[in-house]
Amino acid sequence: MGTQSFVKSRWSLRGLVAATALVSGLFWWWFFTPEKLTPVEQQLVGAWEMLPTPIAPKRAVHTFFPNRILTIEQYANGPAAPPVSFKWTWRVEGDTLIVRYVDEMTFGQLIKRLAGEASQEDRLDIISLTSQTLSLAKPDQRFELIRVNENSAPESVTPRSEP
Repeated sequence: MGTQSFVKSRWSLRGLVAATALVSGLFWWWFFTPEKLTPVEQQLVGAWEMLPTPIAPKRAVHTFFPNRILTIEQYANGPAAPPVSFKWTWRVEGDTLIVRYVDEMTFGQLIKRLAGEASQEDRLDIISLTSQTLSLAKPDQRFELIRVNENSAPESVTPRSEP
């Protein structure tokens, strides 16, 4: 009789482990699977170049990824130097592009976020979006970006020697 209760408890333990694994998998899938991209978000995916302006004198390339990660590479130190890179998350709500800087999170920052303090978000109005141009605006600034042609060769970083 002692053997039967041992077998029952082993099956109960296996069932509990299986149920825990199933619940954990569903939890992971529910919270960490990104939502599908909206049609506007699908149009944004790819690389966009912001040409220098008096307000933003540095050339920058914004790359929107389907997993809602945005990398911004600024070419501040000339064409021969490597770009300075920043990582952001992005999403579109209505006609607004919302970006949030992703910093290296320390333990203190994690505690602040768990306590409800969100990191700073930037909101940019989408003025126009075509297959080749993107116009964004803040209350005091306007940004014009052009799509980077994926088939074009990168700019030469070494000067040509004249014959």
